[in-house]
Amino acid sequence: MTATMTLIYAGHVAEAIKSGDTVQIKQMIARKRLALAEALRLREECKDFAPDFADEEATRAKRLQREIQQLEAAL
Repeated sequence: MTATMTLIYAGHVAEAIKSGDTVQIKQMIARKRLALAEALRLREECKDFAPDFADEEATRAKRLQREIQQLEAAL
């Protein structure tokens, strides 16, 4: 038995990179940098009283860093 899987939605980052629209990519980088700063701030503020939430924000920050790197590489 075999199954075929098709990726239907790749995500906003992949779509922006695929489009090649440098204005859209630069705007997305700017928004993701703001989100990254917020995630890092929340991680620090919450690490003592809400360690689970701080871990989620750390994971979010890592994902945002990867996405920013991908977008910057597309420019």
